[in-house]
Amino acid sequence: MDTKQRKNSTGGNKNGGGGNGKNTPPKKAAPPQAPARARTGHPVMLFPVVMLLFWAVLSVVLRAPETPPAPEEPAAIPAPQAAEDALSQETAPAEPYAFSKAEVTRFAREALAEHPRMSLTVALMADGKTAWELAFGIADRETGRPAAPDTIFGIGSESKVFAAAAAMKLVEEGKLDLDRPVTDYLPDFAMRSPEAKDLTVGMLLDHSSGFPGSTYRGGFTSRPRPSYPADVRASLEQSRLKHAPGYMHVYCNDGFTLFEHVLRAVTGVPYPEYVAREVFAPLGMTHSSFPLEPLPEGSYAKGYPDDGDLLPLEYTNPCASGGIRSTAGDLANFLAMIAGGGAWGDVRILSEESVAATAKDRTEGSFRLVDTKVVRYGLGWDSVAQPGLGVLGHAALAKNGGTAYYFSQLIVLPEANLGVAVLSANSAGVNLAALAELALLAALVDRGTLAALPAPLSPDLLPEATPAPEDIERYSGFFANHEKLYFLQADAKGGLDLRVRSGDAWESAAEGLHYRENGRYSGNKGARYPEYFFVRGDGRDYIAAEMPFGHGHYTDAMPIMQRLVPGAPLSPAWKARLDTAWLAADEPAASLLWPSGPDPRLRLHAVEGLDGHLFVQSDVTGGGFQHVNAARGDDTHALMDLLLPTALGRDLSDLEILPKGDKEWLRFQGYTFRPLDSVSKAPAQGEMLFLGGGDDIRWLFLPPESGTVAIEGSPEADLRWVLWDAHFVCVGEGWGAAELALPEGGAYLAVWAAPGKPFKVVSAPKP
Repeated sequence: MDTKQRKNSTGGNKNGGGGNGKNTPPKKAAPPQAPARARTGHPVMLFPVVMLLFWAVLSVVLRAPETPPAPEEPAAIPAPQAAEDALSQETAPAEPYAFSKAEVTRFAREALAEHPRMSLTVALMADGKTAWELAFGIADRETGRPAAPDTIFGIGSESKVFAAAAAMKLVEEGKLDLDRPVTDYLPDFAMRSPEAKDLTVGMLLDHSSGFPGSTYRGGFTSRPRPSYPADVRASLEQSRLKHAPGYMHVYCNDGFTLFEHVLRAVTGVPYPEYVAREVFAPLGMTHSSFPLEPLPEGSYAKGYPDDGDLLPLEYTNPCASGGIRSTAGDLANFLAMIAGGGAWGDVRILSEESVAATAKDRTEGSFRLVDTKVVRYGLGWDSVAQPGLGVLGHAALAKNGGTAYYFSQLIVLPEANLGVAVLSANSAGVNLAALAELALLAALVDRGTLAALPAPLSPDLLPEATPAPEDIERYSGFFANHEKLYFLQADAKGGLDLRVRSGDAWESAAEGLHYRENGRYSGNKGARYPEYFFVRGDGRDYIAAEMPFGHGHYTDAMPIMQRLVPGAPLSPAWKARLDTAWLAADEPAASLLWPSGPDPRLRLHAVEGLDGHLFVQSDVTGGGFQHVNAARGDDTHALMDLLLPTALGRDLSDLEILPKGDKEWLRFQGYTFRPLDSVSKAPAQGEMLFLGGGDDIRWLFLPPESGTVAIEGSPEADLRWVLWDAHFVCVGEGWGAAELALPEGGAYLAVWAAPGKPFKVVSAPKP
């Protein structure tokens, strides 16, 4: 039985640094050795907010003020190994890319001072080989093991560029055509939208499929979940498209998971096996694998939440979308291949034409509202016009990634044959895009291409102006994105009140906004950026924002919210559901959601002045304030209807009521929820026998008269349980049989067991 969380080690160790030039491309006479059998780790629950560069920055300013947590006592800050210390006086002036190395080391040390739980590795690729590798932080706080160049991290959504490479390899072999319908390869695939027949393979890989977004149920677990691709396909087949295929591009993980099915249909082998054989092996990526089995102890960076308790090894089950585990050095080999036009040394992986196809701007001609470059999708790439290098005349491709505790960044300059891979754990709040840009900008200084690092912008506020009446109207009303609801109110004096909804109340999201002479609102806390401006497209109203990114020497803009128009009043059926709570019914036992102790309920909210609209709030689905339009549905369906391109219109879902007897269950974002009042009440004293249902959760309410509860079953039952008090504050969770003291006032118990395996719940009264 595993019910206790282990404490961290606080012992300090020096951070490890790597060697120079270790990853050298092979010659034909000595081809690289195939990697070891694919290995895996396990992830922590990923919610939508961690995957997008823009939202990661913007969420800092578009939220209610928070009380900052008390700083923890910092551990000794590990530094690179002495032989690799770029700041060491022993570093030879002639060392290649010494300035880049020094700047990365400075950045990492400063970040570690603020985020002592972080571990980090960085590899610079130059001219087709690894120029240097650095490692910082403690990878295992219990043992004090420092991060090292060969430490394995989850790379998250950087995995998507490997899916694109696999697709282009199949195109070259004549087995795949990106412009053919998906149904040519998966003839039985269908959705609730007839337009799904127009979906092409390329749309799966460039975020223009129109799929709702991401299926998180079972996506992040502490054990492998080989059924995940089938689960996603089944969920998609019960879903509508949120827009016609190809209409716009908005971040979508599920497209890449469906591509796993396409690849298997044309090759006859599972996706992980194909990528390991056709990409990892010829690139010498011997530390790279998929989440199919545990990683060896001591080989990977571990995850620690803010309270310091060790998290389980994460299994990111969307393999094509985010499942790869790797090292910075292995990823440097991949970047060398991209910069080499598909060749790594004398080993050719892809043709030059195939690499160019992945780097083509796939958003051209689609609905995108503003000229966003931070997110400009290619095949797999987040941006094929990365602006941090682009403003200086260097074409660059970029991809970031994030799970619950792994965060990463790739940037490659193909024409300059230069790239950087950044991998990290426990680094939420660290600007990895800035670190990656800094490494490359400094490398260009090392080469003499740049005279010096570009200075970050420090613009003054523009003069205030008086808005026209039409501006006051445009900047007033309700707006929403994939997880937040806003209310804007402009006034005749030029002020703008920007509020965000939190539960049943509105809270301030920005302070000091005023209309400026450029026709935008800015001045939040006295700063020029972000600037908010109105955009209209295809008959809909939007607010966009512009702000600095990365190293801070440039700005970019993105649409961030769409106007909501009040509709017909809610029907009596929907109004009655506002007083109902539902409980998660099928999130798997091994989900990394459960160790975080979430509130398992889902609730519906209505907002005064916004007739016809509903908002879903649940920790299980991400914890946001997620919009659906009941006025566009019927008494059992409320529909997703935001059309917000690029990033912040991701991960939407219809809400569907599922009648079961005299109760109403609910489906949302691929999860099923049961009404709270359907939960059985256990006797104060008694024994209950159940059969396990796999993912199906057995819920029980234990009355205030009960003092203890025992969960009993054989090892084959594979028991899992979580216990909450009567207010759904988590008071315990674990695996295996257990005897638990119950909190005052009653408790809710969730139990999982292997399908068909018996288990007992035995309650006993207070003494």
